[in-house]
Amino acid sequence: MKNSTVVHNAVKMLEQDGRRLLQEFYSQKSIELSKALLGKVLARKLPSGEILRGTIVETEAYPGPEEATTLGAHCFITKKTEKNVGIFKEPGTTWVYMTYGVFNMINISALGNGSATLLRAVEPKDEGNLELMQHLRLQKKSKIIKPQTLLTDVETVTTKRFLRKRKPDTAESSSSSIKVTNSSEPEPLPTLNQTKHNRFKTHELANGPGKLCKVFSIEKANCDQVDLTTSDFLWIEDNDDSNYHDGNFTIVEATRVGIDSAPTQSQKDLFRFYILDNFSVSTIKPSQIKMKLLKEVEDTALQLQ
Repeated sequence: MKNSTVVHNAVKMLEQDGRRLLQEFYSQKSIELSKALLGKVLARKLPSGEILRGTIVETEAYPGPEEATTLGAHCFITKKTEKNVGIFKEPGTTWVYMTYGVFNMINISALGNGSATLLRAVEPKDEGNLELMQHLRLQKKSKIIKPQTLLTDVETVTTKRFLRKRKPDTAESSSSSIKVTNSSEPEPLPTLNQTKHNRFKTHELANGPGKLCKVFSIEKANCDQVDLTTSDFLWIEDNDDSNYHDGNFTIVEATRVGIDSAPTQSQKDLFRFYILDNFSVSTIKPSQIKMKLLKEVEDTALQLQ
């Protein structure tokens, strides 16, 4: 029984490596890479062993200095720092950063220094892992007290600063301990009854850059500067769904989101790309979804007549 499990896992790994996108795929300029990534599958293997998958349905291009000059763009990164080193590495390397100090965003380096593609939205692919995705999306980040030394997954530390904030009438000793848990690991799955009132629809789980990072447990601490061509816990692969093969869907070009402080021309650049009529696109409105569903019902009724 044990041997059969080992063989099964080995076969799955071979299939995975056969679909994985390699270096030559990522060696494209950001505009081309952003379009080419649409329809591909983001895969994330969690520490617990589950593999989450989702089809990439929306991206944004951020050209580097050389590409930006050619395109006439005015919004790009020129200076390499400790925080953005990922987009100055080989194409296919991740750059994860936080925005507003809350949301993680994952970018993939393209051809040319400082050139990258932002993953904006993903359509969940594995029905068997939807419950886990729901849990990760609903999970609230716990407040962590960071000591001078690196914590293990669960570690007890003592801090006088915390104790000074407590009410003076507490009878606890000044050497009390606080349990600190690594929030990157999912908590035990809640039951359906616990989450039924605030569950997300499937297309809402990862329909935004911060949301997809939450659903796929992507943080700067665990997924920054990862080589997607060799990593065993984060990669992108070809889609086995023919609906997402090249030529089987329409790509829409639009302006990027959330760059109001950028130069005017950059705000007008059509550097955001998404799959037409896909419900998981970040900017789609409920009314648009309703209209499309009604049209599909009408079309089906006409075919049955």
